[in-house]
Amino acid sequence: MSVTAPDDTAVAFLWTAPAGDGPFPVVMFVHGAPGGIGEEGLRKFAGSSRWSRFVGAGYAVCLADYRGHPEGQPFAVLKGEVNVTDDLVAIIRHLGALPRLDLTRLAVIGGSLGGVSTLEAVSRGKIKPACIVLNAPATFPFLGFRGQRNPDAKPDRDLSDA
Repeated sequence: MSVTAPDDTAVAFLWTAPAGDGPFPVVMFVHGAPGGIGEEGLRKFAGSSRWSRFVGAGYAVCLADYRGHPEGQPFAVLKGEVNVTDDLVAIIRHLGALPRLDLTRLAVIGGSLGGVSTLEAVSRGKIKPACIVLNAPATFPFLGFRGQRNPDAKPDRDLSDA
């Protein structure tokens, strides 16, 4: 399945929900780099028992992709008037139109670049999930570090309001 971002970028996602009428709370997973893996790439994640456990516990699950980026420039997805944040909004709007899903109980779990994209969307006020869970050190643009393991590393910018 896919939706179209405001700049006509096609954004793939998969979703499933437990049997029944719902409305079901939603857990949305936003994977790490690279973006643009499409439905086939997402299907590799969909077979994982990690997702089926949530469905078994009564949650709808969405696996979200986002726009691709040039080689070696993952943070390019954050730039531009229309960017990865709009990709997430487009998916969430689509899910919100489905009567079996309750987007007031949306949790977004972002890993690596998916985590920083989630933070960017929240900090810009574009998405307002009830819960966010971030994993991997992709929060460094917000904390001011580039992720060096050097104990003498200093922030490359001040802590942002985000």
